[in-house]
Amino acid sequence: MSFDTALGGSIVDRAAWSGFSYQTTSYSGSGGKAVAQSITTPWQSSATATKTLSGLPDLIARHTDSSKTDTRQLLADGTWRTAETLTTHDDATGLPTKVDDKGEIDGDGDPVGGSTPESCTTTSYASDPARNMLGFAAQTITNQGPCSTAVNTTTIAASRNYYDGSTTLGELTGPAEVTSSQSLKTAGAGGDAVWTTPARMSFDAYGRTLTSTDPLGRTASTSYGTTATDRKYLPVKTVATNAAGWTTTTTLDPGRQLPLTTTDVNGGVTTNTYDGLGRLTAVWSPDHPQSANPTLPSAKYSYQVSTTAPVAITSQALLDTHKYSVSISIDDALLHERQIQSSPLNGAAGARLIGMVDYDSHGWTTNTAQAFFNKDSAPSATPVSVESGEIPAETRVGYDGQGRPTGSTFYSNGAAQWQTATAYPGADETDVTPPAGGTPTAAITDARGQQTQLRQFHGATPTGTYDVTHYNYDAAGHQISIVGPLAQTADPSSSTLRWTSRYDAQGNIVASSDPDSGTSTSTFDDAGQQISSTDAAGQTITTDYDLLGRPTGTHNGDASGPLLTSLTYDTATLGKGLPQPRQPMPPTEPHRPGPAAPPPTPSMASPSTRR
Repeated sequence: MSFDTALGGSIVDRAAWSGFSYQTTSYSGSGGKAVAQSITTPWQSSATATKTLSGLPDLIARHTDSSKTDTRQLLADGTWRTAETLTTHDDATGLPTKVDDKGEIDGDGDPVGGSTPESCTTTSYASDPARNMLGFAAQTITNQGPCSTAVNTTTIAASRNYYDGSTTLGELTGPAEVTSSQSLKTAGAGGDAVWTTPARMSFDAYGRTLTSTDPLGRTASTSYGTTATDRKYLPVKTVATNAAGWTTTTTLDPGRQLPLTTTDVNGGVTTNTYDGLGRLTAVWSPDHPQSANPTLPSAKYSYQVSTTAPVAITSQALLDTHKYSVSISIDDALLHERQIQSSPLNGAAGARLIGMVDYDSHGWTTNTAQAFFNKDSAPSATPVSVESGEIPAETRVGYDGQGRPTGSTFYSNGAAQWQTATAYPGADETDVTPPAGGTPTAAITDARGQQTQLRQFHGATPTGTYDVTHYNYDAAGHQISIVGPLAQTADPSSSTLRWTSRYDAQGNIVASSDPDSGTSTSTFDDAGQQISSTDAAGQTITTDYDLLGRPTGTHNGDASGPLLTSLTYDTATLGKGLPQPRQPMPPTEPHRPGPAAPPPTPSMASPSTRR
């Protein structure tokens, strides 16, 4: 049996493909026209096992997957465009070894190029067939254009994983733990690859990460404390140590592995409590510890679950007055948040703020009422019915048959104030008509959903003459140029209104240009930190970093050049990780008696005094 496809071909059915979806069509709405189609060609391997049955066909085991996916979209001009992805598999394991993303293709199946250049990713695997351990990615190479099993000048990204302490790519000698990884920095003209210094990891007997060392040699570690009970293999405490030697200690409930206390690098303790279902019930913050305030947590939570009333979650936050502000989230039977009742900001007793959300039968948001004042009651878990004419600020949204918003209208006390309309002439175009005084726009997208044009119209609707900004992308999806805005008929290739960016294999912008400042370049270390930047005048600024990746200074020229700026960070208790404050100037006159000074305002350099 065979099936005809929307592309004019056919797919021959196989027993191994039973239940396989080969074509999906999306329509503009109920009874509407077809606007998108996905055609998937299945793949099967050679027989991996066969069982002969008496009087019945043989049972044959195979690997199955898809070998080709074509996606068709109806465009604004009434034509269709097609994007295609081809997948090659290893016949023995069924694992994908090549994924060729052709982007948009022409009628002959060849890549069109433009903003969707072809890219192909090749993957090799680490495996140990004797232990049936397969499918652990060892090396991944992505090229612009056709596939390659080796790094070359068309390579746009690549990575390597080494397992179980081995230095041989593709080897598995243990539980398949990634103990070393690298990413490509550059590929030379002769195909010589420059890789980052390996990042290294170590694990305990249960596969938990013990240490992680980045390419610069900065190591973070985690230790796990256990009990001597029958649950001794579940940690009751973890101690995380960063590259600077600062520790964060978390005690855990061994039953659910929920954090009970967290002691940060400054010694501040956050305490959590839970109910019998593992739901958070109270939190004590570091500046309001449980030891000094056992009955007065920083935040409290309670849960209403009933068969006769809506689900409600009550959150309470401690105020400076030692009273609580209340926020109650009221949900419907599908757990959509329908209403929020909260304490007024001015603390008015017996009053509340009410915010509301309505949904249609799809679950799409149709009405959103911004919080408004109501003096009838304090916040409660009972939903309030409010007429639209009583709501000061409300937004109503309409949708098309595909669930896309088509109109957003702002109402005040039931009267429409302004509207934004959105239309979708085709898969490649989205038109927006803003309220009066705004600029109508049309966003043009390519087969990968990347915006390639922004049209800004001169009239009140997205029709007629317009100015246009052009965008272009590389095969990795990086935006490499912006041109415009230009007149509708202007040639973008000759425009001087051009911004460009060039990326390395790790996705860092290493060169950029714009019409005002000219061309600038940047360099990065193996950890992705920007080391230097050079402007169009040849002025270079070099940046230093500490063990935590924080900038500590900048130099004119290279790292040995004159110091331009210097940053230091507080290492004292309660101040670790914070910028070191400037020292105050000494007083210029003696202190005079007077009223007691107010307590210091909490800041980065001064912890809160509230207890």
